[in-house]
Amino acid sequence: DPGFGPDDFLDIAQALENTGVSAYDGAIASIKNPGLQTTGATIATVEARHAAYLNFINGEDPFPDAFDTPLDMDEVLEIA
Repeated sequence: DPGFGPDDFLDIAQALENTGVSAYDGAIASIKNPGLQTTGATIATVEARHAAYLNFINGEDPFPDAFDTPLDMDEVLEIA
C-alpha cells in the first residue's frame, strides 16, 4: 500500500480544479487586453467543467454555488 490511492487522487484533483476556477476568475480582472480576457474566460469555463465533474464523481454537488469566488494569488498559493 503506497498510502496514496485513486480516492486520494480524485480528492486532490477536485481541490485543484475548483481552486483553478477561482484563480482564473481572480486573474481575469487584472488582464487589460480584451483578447486575453476572453482567452482567460474560456479557460475558466473549461476548468469549471472539470471541477463540476470531479465534484460529481466525489459525491458532492457539481454546482455548489450560483457564483464562484475569485481568489487572488496569495489565496490560491495557500490552498495549493
